[in-house]
Amino acid sequence: MTLYASILRIRDSAGLTDVRLGVSAQPASYAGLWLCDVQVTGVGDNQGHATTIATSRAFPLQFLMHQGSSGSPVLVRQVFLGQLTTGAMGVATTESHVQASGTSTVEPARFYSPMLPADNTSFPGSGTLGSGKAEWTFTHAYDDSVNPFVHQYHPDHDNRDAKLKPLAAGKEESYSVERTCTFTFSNAPGSTSLSGTYSETLTGLNKVPIAVTGTFTMRRLSEIDTLTP
Repeated sequence: MTLYASILRIRDSAGLTDVRLGVSAQPASYAGLWLCDVQVTGVGDNQGHATTIATSRAFPLQFLMHQGSSGSPVLVRQVFLGQLTTGAMGVATTESHVQASGTSTVEPARFYSPMLPADNTSFPGSGTLGSGKAEWTFTHAYDDSVNPFVHQYHPDHDNRDAKLKPLAAGKEESYSVERTCTFTFSNAPGSTSLSGTYSETLTGLNKVPIAVTGTFTMRRLSEIDTLTP
């Protein structure tokens, strides 16, 4: 993050006061690792209507996001925050890049978002955190363990044949589900916490796309702007 510093001089018109103060400032930046809590309060019906129906109670979702010093943010399924094997503090998507507990001066922390597809660790998005909106589109494949159609121990939903061999694509017992998640920010510029409205479109759960709406709040877990893959 860029640091600016200068001397602020304060004088009065009579020449009786002449004070010089050292000052510094940093431009507002949302770089780093963020934990996002979503409260879903509206769900569309299975007829494809544009409006959503209010839920009886809010349904929680949780995302992990990382914003670099430049470029678009990414969603991450899991991250490890601690001292990297290089010795520097960092944020990594794989545990092997972080020093184990007891071998570093900082106890490593793990954060996990189990609702994202299990076959990837990070998902690039568009937009930027803190202003306008950020959006991600990702797919739960037909054989993804997080796919709501898949059940490992149910013979009709395990994507296996009678001999327990995996079924090929096109002969599966489940469907791929595509999700488009949009976060529209409403916070004032320079805010230390982020919030706004949440919307999501799910394709593949029903014959028509299903819309989801709600709100979200975000808090920053780390200002480290580099994500180690």
